[in-house]
Order: sequence, then C-alpha cells, then structure tokens
Amino acid sequence: FAVQSFAASSLAEADGLPFEAASWLDFGFVPAKFDLDLVLDDSRRSITGNLTFSTSLFDRSTIERMAGYFVHAATIAVSETKITVDGIEIQSSLEMEAQLALLRGPTVERDDSEWLMMHQIFEQSADTAPDAVALMMMEEAMSYREVEARSNQLCHYLVQEHGIQVEDRVGVLFPRGFD
Repeated sequence: FAVQSFAASSLAEADGLPFEAASWLDFGFVPAKFDLDLVLDDSRRSITGNLTFSTSLFDRSTIERMAGYFVHAATIAVSETKITVDGIEIQSSLEMEAQLALLRGPTVERDDSEWLMMHQIFEQSADTAPDAVALMMMEEAMSYREVEARSNQLCHYLVQEHGIQVEDRVGVLFPRGFD
C-alpha cells in the first residue's frame, strides 16, 4: 500500500476538480503485480487513474462496482469539504436498500399461527420420518424417535421430580455424547 500526496501547486490550481464518468480503456492482457492496484495521477485539469486487478480473484463487474464506489466517495469528499471519511457512504441509498432487501430474503405474509418454534419443527420431523437420522456424532447416530423419547424422559423427570413448570428456565449440562 502506498500513498503519494498531490503537489501543492497542482492543488492550488485545481479549482473544484469536477468528476466525470470513468471510461474503460482495454489495454489487453497486462499481468497484475498485485491482487488489486489503483494508481492515480493528477494534472492541472484532471485526475487520471489506472486500475489493474487479478482476474483469478475478481471479475470485471466487481471491479467496475468497486471503481464506482471510489468515484462516488471521491465526488462526495470534494463536494462536501466538511465531511469526514467515516461519514461518506460508498453505496447509493438505492443500492444500500437493494443489498438490505437481499440480506433479509423474500418477505412472506403469514399469520402467527403458521410460524413454528424449533421444538415444533423437530416434532413434525419426528412424526413424518421417525426413523430418519436426527443427530450424528462420530460413528453414532440417533433417530428422531430416539431423540424425542429421550427429551420426553428428561421433561417428565424435571416436571415430576423438580416441579419445573411451563416457561421455567432450566440450565442443563451434559457431557458430549448420546448417553
């Protein structure tokens, strides 16, 4: 990583430095010395750059998106002189919302009666495929039927022997394994 600052005279003469859309010049195959390398050069009228990347790590669309983030951040930095670097959003609000929607996944309208708790999902699996493997540890396997039987046994023990009731919290510590 290397940074070289602009010469003082070129900054004094560069009024506003308007940003224009980046254009791609395809120089053919140029071996990348680094995974990602951006070199900027300032002249009296513009800042030009060269972006070289390893094609085994990045595809062109990813690099174009990253270059867009850089241009967007630089535009904000120049136009809003009092902003700090941590105050610059590199994604547009539209792109940020699209990313958040992707992370949230599809929205499905359901009423509360359709949502199941983890133990209910497990019970459904025990009902539909009781002999299917539910747990596996090393060479041992336990079916849904066996897991449900053991969990019911523990539940009855806690209720009958210790007076545990619905919604009571119970800490349980077992050694590793099925026994």
